[in-house]
Amino acid sequence: MGDGLEVDPRPPVVVECRDVTKWFGTFCALDQVSLTIRAGEVLALIGPSGAGKSTLLRCINGLEVPTEGQLEVLGHEVVNDRYVLDQLRPRIGMVFQQFNLFPQLTVENNVVLAQRVVHRRSPEEAKARAAEALERVDMLRHLRKHPDQLSGGEQQRVAIARALVVDPELVLFDEPTASVDPELTKGIVDLMTDIARDGVTIVAVTHELGFAREVADRMLYLDEGRIVESGHPDDLLWEARDPRTRQFMQAIRRDWVRSGRAEGSPWAPPD
Repeated sequence: MGDGLEVDPRPPVVVECRDVTKWFGTFCALDQVSLTIRAGEVLALIGPSGAGKSTLLRCINGLEVPTEGQLEVLGHEVVNDRYVLDQLRPRIGMVFQQFNLFPQLTVENNVVLAQRVVHRRSPEEAKARAAEALERVDMLRHLRKHPDQLSGGEQQRVAIARALVVDPELVLFDEPTASVDPELTKGIVDLMTDIARDGVTIVAVTHELGFAREVADRMLYLDEGRIVESGHPDDLLWEARDPRTRQFMQAIRRDWVRSGRAEGSPWAPPD
């Protein structure tokens, strides 16, 4: 016999936003955002420039603190407290648009540094783990190079290795293909897909519809700091309720077809 307490069968909550609002001076970047993300979920964030997508990621990572509302990530409330943020950030991997690699460090040392400083791994362990992560992203052969000797796609692969090497419970992608040549985009998207299939919780700001359709459990459309619509990627792609979502998705699909990226992909409406 049980004790009468109901056990929630769903995966644990990783991120909980309750009316999260973020002001930058007189500009409202996030406006009463409420959102729950559970372990193992892959969430795609879409929307026009300035919609608040990157700000939401930065709040989740503790790089920004909400002005109003409550945000809990991995059991910690995101507040302006150095101790809390130091407990939170080592458990999160973040991949930025502009790679954010240290130009003076080799590829190896870019991946080693956070392990040594944040996770206190020994030099031997950090180097071994760096080699494993770089091999996974097909960058081990560039171990001794510096970032300026790499293409944009190669730099992004190193940035992904750096995010993964700390065994994060949550990985945040902020338009990881935005600064990558179009011909290299597929490789980055394939890598993100592999990571998602490992069961890692992912929140990705992306316009890569192939990734969203194949991997994401849920897609959110943001505009003017608010969540306008949420649902399965196919629902938003083909059956969006809000006119703003429909207009945005039509523009994205036209861009994909025009650029040739839709060739050989299932861009017809689902059966």
